[in-house]
Amino acid sequence: MKCIWENGYSENEMNAFEFAFPADYKFHYPELAVLFDLPEEECYKYCMRQRAKTPEELVEVKYEKPKNLLSSYGLCFLGVWYGFSNQVLSNAWFYSKTFPFGAVFYMLASYFYRNIREYLWKEDKALIQGAKERKDAGEELVHLQLKKYANDARCVEYLSSFKDEVQQQLQEYHEALLEQMRQRMVEKMNSKLLSIHQAEQAIQGSLHEVIVNELIDSFHKKVEADAKMQDAALKAAIEGISGGTPSVDPVGAHFRASLKELQSADAEGSKPAQSGSVRERVSAIFRRREQEFLEMFTVSPEEADEVKRITGKCKSGNGYDFSKLSKEEADRLDNLQQIIFDRVGYTTVTENDIKPLTAVGASGAALIEHVNSQLETVKANIRNARLTSFAKSFA
Repeated sequence: MKCIWENGYSENEMNAFEFAFPADYKFHYPELAVLFDLPEEECYKYCMRQRAKTPEELVEVKYEKPKNLLSSYGLCFLGVWYGFSNQVLSNAWFYSKTFPFGAVFYMLASYFYRNIREYLWKEDKALIQGAKERKDAGEELVHLQLKKYANDARCVEYLSSFKDEVQQQLQEYHEALLEQMRQRMVEKMNSKLLSIHQAEQAIQGSLHEVIVNELIDSFHKKVEADAKMQDAALKAAIEGISGGTPSVDPVGAHFRASLKELQSADAEGSKPAQSGSVRERVSAIFRRREQEFLEMFTVSPEEADEVKRITGKCKSGNGYDFSKLSKEEADRLDNLQQIIFDRVGYTTVTENDIKPLTAVGASGAALIEHVNSQLETVKANIRNARLTSFAKSFA
């Protein structure tokens, strides 16, 4: 009744309750759960704690020990009093025969009394032993349940600190995730910058080789076409072999003139031609290598126009609604973003990085299904934010 009053029941309800249930009624935990609107598990724990307070009432042994007639002092007193008050039993025969034999029989009966009692009362003893074992088993079960729920009182303490712990762990997780993303982006950009540097070194080395080859090729063509230059070159070679100093050096003059022409030329302003002068041929090769470099490390105008064309179809106010795109257009937009990001050395988080959870047992299937549905929503938000940022960079 105290619990009922503390839980806000009115006087009329308490009177009706007392009228419906007797004072010695023992409530079961499902009834308490319905009465106080509590989970059955909590009521079961409460009942276990209440029963553990009085372990002697857990098992009631209904057994009354039989009286020992041989050791009953009242009967012995009456028997002795009757014997001494009787004229027949107070003679010499009684003292010499009856009393000694009676004493011997009494001592023998007292000596064998335990064995006789165990033989005659073995069923009662078995009942007593069985009841004791059941009582011990019940107390052991109660003790195990109490040990199982011993820390239930600390649940509130654990729950009060659980939120702070989770928030702290989430903050640390977010910091670690951002640091991991930063390291991944730095590694990707360093790798791309190294590739750009290697490509520049390769272009520079190839241009040196091209200049030398073009100078030699231009000299061969000029010598084949100019007879005077052939005579001058032959004369200079003969003078050099004879040990003299050549008066004219057409070979060196040709190379010096070509190098001077290349040194004063503007590679970007020169008109490229495959069959022109050395400067024009070197300019053509430079333009071709430059175009290959740009195609490898920059975004082409055609790709930018294609991104603008696709994102223009899903423009919605200040944002984008990518659900308006067809499956082919959405896949093409994702492919373009991946190609462009790989080309410029940029990386970002994608929805494919989030993996769905797998239920370990049947009991957690409902929770895992709910979490996976939330993950699908998060993945959709990540994809929308990723494509929106990509589309605005080309707006």
